[in-house]
Amino acid sequence: VNKGHALVIARDEYETLLDCPDETLNHMMQVSKRVVRKLTEVLKIDGYNILINNKPASGQEVPHLHIHIIPRFKNDGKSPIAQKESYDEMEMAELGSKLRL
Repeated sequence: VNKGHALVIARDEYETLLDCPDETLNHMMQVSKRVVRKLTEVLKIDGYNILINNKPASGQEVPHLHIHIIPRFKNDGKSPIAQKESYDEMEMAELGSKLRL
């Protein structure tokens, strides 16, 4: 998406977020923070996206968990997020009720 796009990859192979032990996932997020700090220091990024694709339907091409850290710059005109889908308020409330933890 932009120069400096980095990956944080688990040493052990886990296909998705749900397969990864919490301890490993926590460590990967800590490493991600370090990468963001370095990108901010070196590239002077204005923001960043953190993205994990899980399963081919989401765009996962390699069946090994990894975290994308995507540097963003003001007005870069790029988006790693797919086009948004809209729905009415009743549908939103119903889904929210079903998904609430």
